[in-house]
Amino acid sequence: MNPIDQENNYDKIANHWNSSKFNRENSIEQHRRALQFSKETGKAIDIGCGSSGRIIDLMLEHRFEAEGLDFSIEMLKHAKKRHPEVVFHHADICEWSFSNKYELISAWDSKFCLKRPNRI
Repeated sequence: MNPIDQENNYDKIANHWNSSKFNRENSIEQHRRALQFSKETGKAIDIGCGSSGRIIDLMLEHRFEAEGLDFSIEMLKHAKKRHPEVVFHHADICEWSFSNKYELISAWDSKFCLKRPNRI
């Protein structure tokens, strides 16, 4: 699937991910365990942040300066409403250049959107 089709598909499900029907505890325990190894705070980014804000909430709870990145405009609209103080980037992770150094990077749901290399 090409990136534009993926973006359109994620635009269609943004409302669900922002609703009370979405499981906001998905991946939180795994992130809490990972955060036990973090000795610093500083900049953190949630790649493929979506609209729910659950990982951004956790980053903020641990005093990180959180940012989010997603290629779905609809996901980002919800994310910005939920966290107006957070910087969000609209980009495809395969094309995006990191503008900062980050102490913590989460890419929990984004691996499904990465381009696969051509196979011979």
